[in-house]
Amino acid sequence: MPEAVIVATGRTPIGRAGKGSLVEARPDDMSAFIVDAVLNKVPELPREEIEDVIWGTAQPGGEQGFNLGRVVSLLAGLEAPGVTVNRYCSSSLQTIRMAAHAIMAGEGDAFVAGGVDCVSRYGYGASDTASHNEKFSEAEARSAQRSGGGTGAWAPAEGLPDLYIAMGQTLKMLLSLRAFQKRLKMSGVSVRKIEPKMLRIVVSLSEKSLLTLCLMELLFLQMMASALEQHTRRFLNFNQCSVRMEQ
Repeated sequence: MPEAVIVATGRTPIGRAGKGSLVEARPDDMSAFIVDAVLNKVPELPREEIEDVIWGTAQPGGEQGFNLGRVVSLLAGLEAPGVTVNRYCSSSLQTIRMAAHAIMAGEGDAFVAGGVDCVSRYGYGASDTASHNEKFSEAEARSAQRSGGGTGAWAPAEGLPDLYIAMGQTLKMLLSLRAFQKRLKMSGVSVRKIEPKMLRIVVSLSEKSLLTLCLMELLFLQMMASALEQHTRRFLNFNQCSVRMEQ
């Protein structure tokens, strides 16, 4: 199996949304600029050998629409087709993963992977601005209720998760997850690994009585897993969770 390696990297500075020095820079122009700069670092690589430009963006609309990956490929003077990936804040990371998989699968030897997101340019058009699907209305109502506080302990809900949950609320839950790990550590539980996708926790217990604490906190981790997986999966059943204890 071929090994995938990163041979050159590059990025632009980070500017302030609406106020920074890059407010007049279009996302497609800025992307093409950085792709050209990166390829200039490896002159030994013929540009015609680039198999594809895999480009990520959290908002594939407006100036970041029209299959941004293809636009960037053309502006950078490449012959690659170009594809756009949306995984919100992990979009560019996902493109690197996809390029690595393609290389290891033998689909090609050279790929350009990266991403862009210009909040300053959202005024020229953006995605995620249309009406929400009414099938998620109950889930949105749950999120709104919990954001107000005073709702008691969380428990798995029936139906769909909140696909439209705000980024700030997701961040709040992630911070709560860190607080949860800290509480376990203070209680004598060493959290060695948390795998949200499978809802599996590997812990080291100093006392068997702490098992009850871990089981209670698993309900909280269910909520974390849904948020971490882009809110596109149904909440998992409690019997799908597992805890492995090591003395």
